[in-house]
Amino acid sequence: MYNSKYTIFTPIESSLGALLIQAATTSYMHFEGKAIGFSSILYNSIFKPSTHSVSIVVGLFLSSAFIKTVLPSFSPVVNSGLTYKNTFFGSSLSYLLAGCLVGIGSSAGCGCTSGHMLIGLSRLRWRSFIATCTFFVSAVITTMVTGNYNKIKNGNSTPNYFIDSNFTIFKENIIPLLALTIIGETWSYFILPKVGKILEKKNNKKLLRFITGISSGFLFGCGLFISGMTDTSKIIGFLSFLTPNNFDPSLALIPLFAIIPNIVIWKQWIPQSKEEAVGDKKGVVIKKPLFEEYYDLNFSNATDPKFLLGNVLFGVGWGLAGVCPGPGILTMFTELINGVVGNGVLYMAGFVAGAYAEKLRPCTGGGAGDN
Repeated sequence: MYNSKYTIFTPIESSLGALLIQAATTSYMHFEGKAIGFSSILYNSIFKPSTHSVSIVVGLFLSSAFIKTVLPSFSPVVNSGLTYKNTFFGSSLSYLLAGCLVGIGSSAGCGCTSGHMLIGLSRLRWRSFIATCTFFVSAVITTMVTGNYNKIKNGNSTPNYFIDSNFTIFKENIIPLLALTIIGETWSYFILPKVGKILEKKNNKKLLRFITGISSGFLFGCGLFISGMTDTSKIIGFLSFLTPNNFDPSLALIPLFAIIPNIVIWKQWIPQSKEEAVGDKKGVVIKKPLFEEYYDLNFSNATDPKFLLGNVLFGVGWGLAGVCPGPGILTMFTELINGVVGNGVLYMAGFVAGAYAEKLRPCTGGGAGDN
């Protein structure tokens, strides 16, 4: 199991991480007309590789190496290898099962925390709201039933919702943290559009797509590390609000600094209806991405039983291990960079097996991943 370096409320770090996630999702959506949904991106990188999926995975790998080198305080502490415990929960087998459930669930449920919670809620999609509520409740119940909340007590027995008044971790990393955030925002909103225009004039769209994908994957990955999404103890802490002393509210800042800004910005840039995307209705202004011909988005609001069950299973897997697809990819990369084959690798193996078993059959009203 990944050991937390800090199980306490980290408002500044989580807010900065959320800003990086916001920049990554908005730039990719506005430039390429696509969502970043990690469940489908990982599966497609293996079975249906494309510039879109592979470039984002490369960006995620680079973010893992960057965080380990420049901001090691935010790199997950990994075990020396697979773990075998007297109890099932927290063992390597539980990570394998959790990954499998998340793989099946994200396939049947048409998305994961990135596709539904970050992207879907930013687009004010009803079925993403239903999906998020479903897998969140399921994860909370799983956390309580398994007793995972008991594993995140910090050494001082301080309630996890307390703030470190000295802001120790932030102060230790203040220069690279602020530099990364400022450069990431500047690159996403000002520099990358200019680079894109130059490449577009030279008719080199493939290179443009690759640069945009790597950029978004890198910033998204850094945002997940810094916000605490790759720290299983912070995830379980966030899911443990029914036991107040164990509750870590850090991740609640991701909706505040990523989803809410996206809602405001995307209202202007992104199609709010199928008519605005494809122009099949008179008098409706078509919205197009900056560097592509159309937005590749899902507009279905269907929530059939398979969809709901998929999100329940996703929540069970998420609560069981405290890992979802995006952070799972990053923790796997962190292990491999450290020369370790551990629970992160096993989790992702389970995910791929589960997604393949489900075969990512087309979801109701859309494709493999919800966007």
